[in-house]
Amino acid sequence: MTSQKKIEEKLEKLAKAIAPDEKLVANVMSRIDAIPIAAPKENEKLNTKLILRRLIMNRYTKYAAAAVILITALIVWSRIPYTVVPTAYALQDTIEAYNSIRYLHIKVYKTNGQERKTSSEVWINCDDYGQMKKVRFQAPSVGEPVGPLVIVGDSNSSQAWLEKFNLLLVGYRNPSGLLRFEVSTIDPKSLFERLYEQEKQGEIILDVNEPRDKAKPIIITVTYPEASLSEAYKKLLYVDQATRLVKKIEKFKIIEGQYQYLHAVEFCDYNQEIDPMMFNLEGELPEDVTKIDMTDADIGLNQANMSRQEVATEVVRKFFEAVIAKDYSKAGLLYLGAPGLVIEQAFMGANVNEIISIGQAHADHDPDSNKMITSCKVLFELNGKKFELDATNINVLRLRTQPDRWVISGMTVSAKPAAENQTN
Repeated sequence: MTSQKKIEEKLEKLAKAIAPDEKLVANVMSRIDAIPIAAPKENEKLNTKLILRRLIMNRYTKYAAAAVILITALIVWSRIPYTVVPTAYALQDTIEAYNSIRYLHIKVYKTNGQERKTSSEVWINCDDYGQMKKVRFQAPSVGEPVGPLVIVGDSNSSQAWLEKFNLLLVGYRNPSGLLRFEVSTIDPKSLFERLYEQEKQGEIILDVNEPRDKAKPIIITVTYPEASLSEAYKKLLYVDQATRLVKKIEKFKIIEGQYQYLHAVEFCDYNQEIDPMMFNLEGELPEDVTKIDMTDADIGLNQANMSRQEVATEVVRKFFEAVIAKDYSKAGLLYLGAPGLVIEQAFMGANVNEIISIGQAHADHDPDSNKMITSCKVLFELNGKKFELDATNINVLRLRTQPDRWVISGMTVSAKPAAENQTN
């Protein structure tokens, strides 16, 4: 028997012993209607407020239940744990709140042991509908071979400043690829729109904790029902109760049986006007910077009729085939659209001779990612000696602005002497 059913039965037994009083009934009904509680979802059982109303109007207990219900309701209501009371918060509240946001500053933090450091920052200028209009992304390093990176622009084109190479890429048509993150993981409105759809599809489980103390944030815990114990992730989203805007997102992954902190994203400076020059690199670049026009560059590989696994494998194959042919420009277009100079420098004069094997591609276990993961082993020669290069965790992702095209967005490499360490 459910707890609600037990409450109803006890109230009915007590109520039958009490004489009716119409004024008391009206008083009780008005008190119940004043209880600040949201209506239950369609698939939820009746909440306590509706139980009380139903009991009063029940044909067996009408009038007679009034006094005992008033007393019992106060007792029952005061003892219900706050976490089981239907929350007044809904994801749509946050989605709608961002319609009035015009400026936003975002900081992404990562930890290395006990050290917490900023890995990147993003400044966003939104249009009258709360959609991103202009963006500035900058990071002290996005990894080798790229190094420090600054990108400014909008959804149609951008400029990317690669300080390490003194290169400026202009007219780049797909900034989200070079930025190395999907815009939906950074833009809070897009993120909550995606959470809303994921919950409807049953892809995520949301647990909302809305504290009585209005100064404390609403905490939304996002978990994934399909994740295995060794690959489980969760996110904590902190939402300001007054504004319904996101203050912080923390992400965790189960490692060795316990949730370990991965990174945090903090949202600050809401609607604090950003200097327009932040979205323009003029005045920041050295006079001898080399400009490369990327307007007509075809970034990535067209998926065509290939599956996700097949296109990921083919992107990796064509990338290393281009490196073997020393066509570094072609290889760069398959690696985030990077200039050929960047790819050439990454191989430091080595001659890549042969692809030994390419691993089977699989989807990234991170539920927030759209990447495919694979690996590749190649044979290369350096200073007259042969080595085997083992490229693991090769990330292949779909471009956001060109969803039919895929690019490599990163890899981990190691090398060891080849079995036959001799020249031809």
